This record gives sequence, structure tokens and C-alpha cells, in this order.
Amino acid sequence: MTDEQAGLIGCEFRHFKGNRYRLEGFAKDSETLEEMVVYRALYGDGGLWVRPAKMFFETIERDGKTMKRFELLKEGNGADGKICKDVAATDIAGILQGIGAIP
Repeated sequence: MTDEQAGLIGCEFRHFKGNRYRLEGFAKDSETLEEMVVYRALYGDGGLWVRPAKMFFETIERDGKTMKRFELLKEGNGADGKICKDVAATDIAGILQGIGAIP
């Protein structure tokens, strides 16, 4: 796990549809070795979910608007009490580069 990834563990994100999630960790798909994000819903039964990291951090277009699929929320603490607002956009770019999602 990279330092950039470790810094995001425990941070909260808002899905473009409005629900909030906490990033719990990173994992690899056992068949493809694709980097995955493990995250927990902060509503309902608190379900645990997994999604390809490339998809989790991607920018999407809906109704003519460009937005992040999951937007990092600036409040709250991440791993080891790190303030999530200290996680810069370059950290997320570093994650995407590390998994080969961007050059």
C-alpha cells in the first residue's frame, strides 16, 4: 500500500447520488489483481462494498455535468487521526498513477 492510499483510509466520501461512505481499505481482485477500494456505507445497515479503484476515483458525466463519482469530504479524520482535508488532489492522482489508471 502506498502512502497516498494509507492517507485515505478512514476518510469519508460522498457518492454523486448523495450517500456518504467511509473508505476502509484497498484490496486486489484475486483473479485479475486489479486494485479495489473497500468502503462502508454510512447509512442503513452500514454495508461493506468493493469497487475498482479506477472507477471509485474517476470523473463522470451526468446530466451534462462533470463530477467525481466519489468526492472526498473535507471534514473528519482518516487513518491515524490524519485530517482528511490534508489529502490533496495530487495524492489521489498518485493513487491512480500507482494502479496504472493514468500515466
